[in-house]
Amino acid sequence: MWGPKGLIGEPDGALYTIEAVFAGLVIISMLAYVNSIPAVASPDQHDDLKLMSADLLHVLMYAGGDLAHPGLARALSSQTAWAEHSLALGAELRGFMPAGYRAYLHTPYGDTGDCPPDDVAMSIRPFLAYGQDTGEMVECSLIVWRP
Repeated sequence: MWGPKGLIGEPDGALYTIEAVFAGLVIISMLAYVNSIPAVASPDQHDDLKLMSADLLHVLMYAGGDLAHPGLARALSSQTAWAEHSLALGAELRGFMPAGYRAYLHTPYGDTGDCPPDDVAMSIRPFLAYGQDTGEMVECSLIVWRP
């Protein structure tokens, strides 16, 4: 079938060649298009802080149970409990944070953690806790920041 004339010498050979050239051009143009698409915009630089503050608050709320790891619920149950457990809770905060990140917990009973300066990226996550000594909900906030 192929003989000395080659593919172009066949009656349908020119058509196959044109199809192959067209397919090659389509593939090259698709690759050029994909290559020219701008990269996906990076997420907001504070998204990681928001996610980290949510995760950290969840861990603090549901962790604990012994005196070495008091947990947030126990520490915020009263002013006396805060005085007893705030230092251990601050150490827990520092232990949970990856390198380059800091956390600060602000409560009506007091604060613990690393207080952020004014000019840093931060995420403030407010939350409510039950104060057993007053029988009321107390407003607190967890601040995750990085220098």
